[in-house]
Amino acid sequence: TSRGEFPPTAGAEPPLASVPRMSGTLPETGEELQPVQLGASAPRQAKPGSEFTTRFVAYEKALEQEVRDLLTKLAPTAETVLGIQECRWKRDTRVTVKLSGRGLAVDPPEQEFTWQGGRNILEFDVTVPKDAEEGTIPLKFDVAIEGIVVARLRLELEITAKPKKGQATATGEPAKTAFASYSSKDRLRVLDRVDAIKISAGIDVFQDCLDLNPGEEWKPRLDDEIRDRDLFLLFWSKSASESKWVGWELETAMKEKGEQALQLHPLDPGIKPPPGLEKLNIGSNAMWVRKGYEAVLAERGK
Repeated sequence: TSRGEFPPTAGAEPPLASVPRMSGTLPETGEELQPVQLGASAPRQAKPGSEFTTRFVAYEKALEQEVRDLLTKLAPTAETVLGIQECRWKRDTRVTVKLSGRGLAVDPPEQEFTWQGGRNILEFDVTVPKDAEEGTIPLKFDVAIEGIVVARLRLELEITAKPKKGQATATGEPAKTAFASYSSKDRLRVLDRVDAIKISAGIDVFQDCLDLNPGEEWKPRLDDEIRDRDLFLLFWSKSASESKWVGWELETAMKEKGEQALQLHPLDPGIKPPPGLEKLNIGSNAMWVRKGYEAVLAERGK
């Protein structure tokens, strides 16, 4: 079948005229999304060979002073920065937080909690190598739902043999919109993930099969969507690697947004990342569980 007439994501079939959902429309959640404040606590400086504990917190705005007092009590010398970013989550959403920093050993590097309102505090123990170079590095908190990073928090940490007093510097990168790139052969595997973050985190994800109208000039529209969305979600598989349309979308995203906006989500185990993106993490526990479940269903269907 010729694909030149249709939207390129996945060499997709033309969207059905009967699909009522318009671009930017989120699925019915059955429950309102709740504003959630994000913050963190960590020392401003650390010596080579030292250890410290840094904390991530998600909380309701009304509890901010309570959270600040608690974090100060837990670590009086640490700097606490609250309200770095506001997200919107549904209750019962499972949230994963990963902490990393160049050259640092983090234990555990990743933790999970279920948002039920109130407050959630996660503690990460960090070790600075004895031979660590002096300088300023970011402590990187990556907050993910269904394996998709929906928020990024950054706290500056100065590695120095002679610590001095200083104010913590923090930045937050909210993600409210995303573009999903995938092969049409993987559509069903992708839709459930995308719907999950739409419902749980309120992220508006553009998908060609739902958001393009029949007869619409797709290439300019897709170019605009890729450029204007916060994230580019590449659902990578054998089929995606063979799709010229997925390749075009990836090339457009790298040109318009750069690697910092790209998130790589593998659908097949052992698949090599796209050329030039080998350093990106292509591992996903959720993917391995999903593939195992699919194998069980296939076996039962024999």
